[in-house]
Amino acid sequence: MKYVTVGFIGHVDHGKTSLVKALTGVDTDRLKEEKERGISIVLGYSHLSLPDGEIGIIDAPGHEKFIRTMISGATGSESVLLVVDTNEGVKPQTIEHLEIAELLGVRKGVVAVTKCDTAEPDMQELVVEEIRELTENTFLRDSPVVMTSAVTGEGLEDLKTKLNEIVASSAPLTDEGFFYLPIDRVFSMPGYGTVVTGTLRRGSIHIGDEVEICPHSRRAAVRELQSHSRKTQTAPPGRRTAVNLRGVEKSQLSRGDVLATPGTVKPGAFFDVHLRMLESAPAPLKHGQVVRLLFGTKETFARIHLLDRNELLPGEETALQFKVEEEVAVLNLEPFIIRSYSPMRTIGGGKIIGVSEGRYKRRDESVMKHMEVVAAGSAAEVVLEMLRQAGAQCVELEALALDRRISVSEVRGLIAELPAVMLGEEYAIHKDIYDTIRDNLANALSAFHEENPTLRGLTKPQLNAKLDEEVGPVLLSHVIDTGVAEGKLAVESGLVRLADFQAGQALSEREQAVAKEIEDAFKQGKLQPPSMDEVLRGDKERS
Repeated sequence: MKYVTVGFIGHVDHGKTSLVKALTGVDTDRLKEEKERGISIVLGYSHLSLPDGEIGIIDAPGHEKFIRTMISGATGSESVLLVVDTNEGVKPQTIEHLEIAELLGVRKGVVAVTKCDTAEPDMQELVVEEIRELTENTFLRDSPVVMTSAVTGEGLEDLKTKLNEIVASSAPLTDEGFFYLPIDRVFSMPGYGTVVTGTLRRGSIHIGDEVEICPHSRRAAVRELQSHSRKTQTAPPGRRTAVNLRGVEKSQLSRGDVLATPGTVKPGAFFDVHLRMLESAPAPLKHGQVVRLLFGTKETFARIHLLDRNELLPGEETALQFKVEEEVAVLNLEPFIIRSYSPMRTIGGGKIIGVSEGRYKRRDESVMKHMEVVAAGSAAEVVLEMLRQAGAQCVELEALALDRRISVSEVRGLIAELPAVMLGEEYAIHKDIYDTIRDNLANALSAFHEENPTLRGLTKPQLNAKLDEEVGPVLLSHVIDTGVAEGKLAVESGLVRLADFQAGQALSEREQAVAKEIEDAFKQGKLQPPSMDEVLRGDKERS
């Protein structure tokens, strides 16, 4: 069965929660404070069965004070339902919510005009015109606008039909081979222990799976699973999921942490990102400025490190670095939002493209080229760039596939078409780098033979030490084995040499005869080789 997560977004008190209840029968305002104030404060969840599948509904708060919560919900949504009150029309958070959804990469949606039972037809026409103007240059420009009333039921069946069309036209989410669940809630249940909830952004999770809690690198096991209050053995990608964990205390977890397949999520403090500033941003983004960074269910502060300019103007986009105040867990290619420090306002967003070891040097053309390729290049261009950047250390295919969110078989297929060399089944290297290392190795052996004509060769560690850059054992062995197969190198008694080199060939005939006699003496001695005095005495007798 197809499953699509839909975020209900829009200005405060425009009727999102009432619409959810009218569609599903579920009141997503469950907190006492929400009941008293008449507004949503936390994310609400429900689901709706439709002819072509099921939608998971995330009811996001509309008040400007809860934008952080709204972003957590929108980040887990594949589509949105933008809700607009027929009497109030487009308001500030209508605009901001739509901007956030677009920055997060949402590309499908429906607009629902609510409370139509309270407005005359002329007012309804005006609000539709206002909505068309708002969405003209957004992903909702061709989306249907449905007139609804949660009180009379007007338009609800039509709205279900439009939501079903989204389900029918959506491709099933693929299981990427690892799971990734940003935690939005942590609690403890008597008899069960620690429970976390979130939207399963990547992969499937199963009862019994080992999980890593990032960025703390704690391990736990999945005891039980629920999806929309139903127990399940497996939660597939995209599902709203509750995970009962064994081996970890509630106090060791918090909102913003991540559950993931062990070893798949990188914690870090420096992130490479591609950022687009909103045209509505009130001011340029300056180098060194501190912003609020929101991704997954996490909010933290980040300092901007612009690489090719001193400020980024509204409407512009570029690759840059974030330096966060504490290590956090990120997944490459996940979306993010930035908001100004004060006053708090959404000013831009984009996607994370990598975790870096430290701060890049500014105005370095090679760094900028790398960032641009990784941010906007084709899969083949990105793989080739990652091979180039890895240099003599090679690239592990499984790590590259995880980093770029494609399968290992896809990586192998791309490498087969690129100037690259496979090292067995697990590693690859850029062909130019491989050729350079092969030439350097041959040159190092040639120089060694010239300086040491009586020595048979070098051990692998000795040879590696003579190269311009030390290479890994897998690469070194591959270069040597290939050289042997091509008849260019030889390995004898653990020593590597050029194939056409013989120790002592530069000596005179008499010197070669003496060398052979000494060698034979050691061979004949076996476990009782001649002493140095005996060797030297024989040399004096010959002279």
